Amino acid sequence: MDEATTRSVLEDEAALRWGFLEQEEEALAAVSDRMELVYLNEAARHLVPVTWFGKRCFEVFPVADELCAFSCPTINAVHEGTEIRHCHESLRLDNGVNRELEVAVIPLGSAKGRATALLLLRSAEIQLDPDADEKQLFAQAERVRSIVAERLGVHGET
Repeated sequence: MDEATTRSVLEDEAALRWGFLEQEEEALAAVSDRMELVYLNEAARHLVPVTWFGKRCFEVFPVADELCAFSCPTINAVHEGTEIRHCHESLRLDNGVNRELEVAVIPLGSAKGRATALLLLRSAEIQLDPDADEKQLFAQAERVRSIVAERLGVHGET
């Protein structure tokens, strides 16, 4: 099987596994422990270039680079966390404008060949009450983790 066919099969498998996330309004990204994008729902696909599958976050989110991995709170949360964590990220849109995002990192536990975390992405540009916004983000993340646990039997610790 050539590389393009393998990639297509992997994309199809990811879509079958994670397709239920299309129903969610929040932008959600399933990532591997290497921070490779495994699946993006429609809301998240609007934030990134067309060719995102299998690429690492710093290859898709252009304000990042290879060196960010040494201090990235999102990567640390994916590798070390069992609890939902809150991070901030920047994304450079196609028009060159930077967009600030709040990210809830939702660890799913490790399972070979599967995503190890979901990233819930939300605009950080309008915050009327930062404490209330963060509580709402965590509530959304808990709801998403419950949906994933129910659908896939994947459990991160709460």
